[in-house]
Amino acid sequence: MEILRGLGFMSYLNMGEIEKLLAKFKKVTFERGSQVLRQGNAGGALFFISQGSVDVLVKDRDAREVKVAILGPGDFCGEMALISGDARVATIVAAEDSEIFLLGKKAFQQILMGNAGIAQRINRIVEERTESTNAAFHPEAPAEPPVQKGWLFRALGKA
Repeated sequence: MEILRGLGFMSYLNMGEIEKLLAKFKKVTFERGSQVLRQGNAGGALFFISQGSVDVLVKDRDAREVKVAILGPGDFCGEMALISGDARVATIVAAEDSEIFLLGKKAFQQILMGNAGIAQRINRIVEERTESTNAAFHPEAPAEPPVQKGWLFRALGKA
């Protein structure tokens, strides 16, 4: 659980809030090659990588899976589907044996609604990931991102 305490956005919470949040996480172990989540599926949890690493794969126009990122300890994934309600935009596969903590959708949404600092940090990360994925698939021209700047606050009704 120490890795969860060290996440950047935890700095926006006091110790009591952190302890309550940590109690809502579920630890899951994935063996190398195991699928953590699948592009196109509905989002039900946020995933925090504690140990190991995962590959982030996105289908290209020819339905081939292309590795767009590698995430490791301290990184998280699955946030976009939880916030938008859209299907997962990537497949995540354990690149090595990995320990991952899951946080359910309801608990995640409560955190976002209750803390603007965390919502801002997540919003920035999502925008950066969207831009880098777009650049990987369309390096010749800047593509219109599927999410606009500040989309998280509009989705939460705080814009």
